[in-house]
Amino acid sequence: MFLVGGPSYSGTTFLAHLLNQGKIFCWDEPDFDKPNQIHRGIPFLKSVFPDKNLPSQPERPLVYEESLKFIKNCEALLSPFRIGIKACNEDFVGYAEICRKMKYPVICIIRDIRDALSSQLPYWDSEKNINERYRLIWSNIKSCDYYFRYEDLVTKTALITEKISYFLSCSLKAPERWDPQSIHPIMFKLKRHNRLKDGVICKNRVGIWRTCGKNFSDETHRTAKMMGY
Repeated sequence: MFLVGGPSYSGTTFLAHLLNQGKIFCWDEPDFDKPNQIHRGIPFLKSVFPDKNLPSQPERPLVYEESLKFIKNCEALLSPFRIGIKACNEDFVGYAEICRKMKYPVICIIRDIRDALSSQLPYWDSEKNINERYRLIWSNIKSCDYYFRYEDLVTKTALITEKISYFLSCSLKAPERWDPQSIHPIMFKLKRHNRLKDGVICKNRVGIWRTCGKNFSDETHRTAKMMGY
């Protein structure tokens, strides 16, 4: 098992898609702690592996440690596939703490918060909330085995993929393009995720904050500087 993730809108969904190859399956936010997200749990897993004898959806919400143990059991039933999970924000930090104790690799992606804020946010989110999440991830970055920048993932994909392969002890390929039909439907959570349907790596989203016409708070600029931008 392994964990990947980072703050909201930092490329975590794109990363999870890239990791779905060969005998590696990256489960995008299974959310066993959230009763309203049941469709992302076992029902989704059964749609991907219809020939496997998988357990039923847990009858109650699971805390992080319980979730990881449950997912580890699913991984055993899916052999020879290896399962990773993707999580964001507080969930990523919570899972990372347990994964470190269980000796599961933890990999994090970060991004210039100003680029993340350049696209329209969903109605439930705000610049203030995103600042809190980016700072939360950054303050816990040392709990990760490896972290990298979104900007490097899209411009130096082969290099970053090679490094991820090292930390996951597997052999991954950096795809130049992919079949849009290969993307798991649950990955299209927001309009910005539709770029995955282009079937190629989108490199023109780096540094877009400079020309997007938006004004960012001083807090946002401080967060970017704090994270090395």
